Amino acid sequence: MIGTETSGRPRFGWLLSSYAGLALLAGLALVVLGGWLAVLGGSPYYLLMGVAVGAAAVMLFRGDGRAVWLLGAAVLATWLWSLWEVGLHGWALIPRLAWLIVACLLLAALWPIARRRLSLFNPAVFGAVSLALPLLLLATILYPLFYSPDVELADPALAARRPAGAISRVAVATPDGNVGGQHGAGDWTAYAGSNLGNHYSPAAQITPANVDSLQKAWEFHTGDGSPPDGISYAFQNSPLMVGRTLYVCTPSQIVIALDAATGREKWRFNPHTDPQAMAGVAASTCRGAAFFARSAP
Repeated sequence: MIGTETSGRPRFGWLLSSYAGLALLAGLALVVLGGWLAVLGGSPYYLLMGVAVGAAAVMLFRGDGRAVWLLGAAVLATWLWSLWEVGLHGWALIPRLAWLIVACLLLAALWPIARRRLSLFNPAVFGAVSLALPLLLLATILYPLFYSPDVELADPALAARRPAGAISRVAVATPDGNVGGQHGAGDWTAYAGSNLGNHYSPAAQITPANVDSLQKAWEFHTGDGSPPDGISYAFQNSPLMVGRTLYVCTPSQIVIALDAATGREKWRFNPHTDPQAMAGVAASTCRGAAFFARSAP
């Protein structure tokens, strides 16, 4: 038998061609959408990345092994650009780097085919692009997620040195002095802690040293656990804590106020949500309520 394939083995060159086709589609999408973003004044990077990915796809179709060099350069450039744009922010790095990790690992799976099909095939370069680079990208995502420099564990010594004032009073100037924009350590007045959206509380009574001795103080059931037929519920609520009252909302948008010390229900508001309004989605949920304090007239 004459050819580059080993006799008796099936020909899998179509897998490499399919990979090149997917890369070409991705490149075209990046060129079109990235070009439109650039026209609107956004970053031109997506357009440039689309050109590089598309060119590498054409080279793969032609059996040119230099496509691997071009893909590697594009991935490395994206890694550097991502760090420049968002820094070591794990969640922000995921949409920028995760798809490239998948693309590189798929290329690694095609190693035996690429070795036979591509001219100028370099095993060291192929291994670096398809294995070493995705490991670098994965480590770049995971490190800030598990070892974030922005996470501060509760430390009584640090809490004692902090100013006693409300954490948001200076940063958020609300014309009406609304509590959602300024609160103390014992409150959680908005979905992300305060109107700053900083996901932070200076409360330090519970620490890594005493968390294992916590005991359940009370338990409360909302009574909204049985969705109508054809509707799914997901309880993803972030309760609000204002003073001695805890505010929760349920998947059908019922808002309940509880005594934070005892769990006793103070009041509830049921908007009687139309079941049809909750249908057609993966799950009906309420992420959280909003709080506004109004002075008596």
